[in-house]
Amino acid sequence: GRFVEAAEAAHRTIKYNPRFGIGYAMLAVCCVKLGRPEEAKDAAKRLIEVEPGFRISGSGYWGPIKSVAGPILRDLGLPE
Repeated sequence: GRFVEAAEAAHRTIKYNPRFGIGYAMLAVCCVKLGRPEEAKDAAKRLIEVEPGFRISGSGYWGPIKSVAGPILRDLGLPE
């Protein structure tokens, strides 16, 4: 539930490794939770640009947060 801090961490991740898709995925989730839909859509678009093969169900990133992140990423149009 600490989405402001999580978004800040996602921005740092992106700054230090702009080719690491998880930063964009987490930023997208945080932005949805923070009511920033345009920024969330931009992050989701960038995720697909850096990881064209990204799939929600195929991602090993999620672990325990998959139940929260998966539906949000689906709503943003990311592939299952």
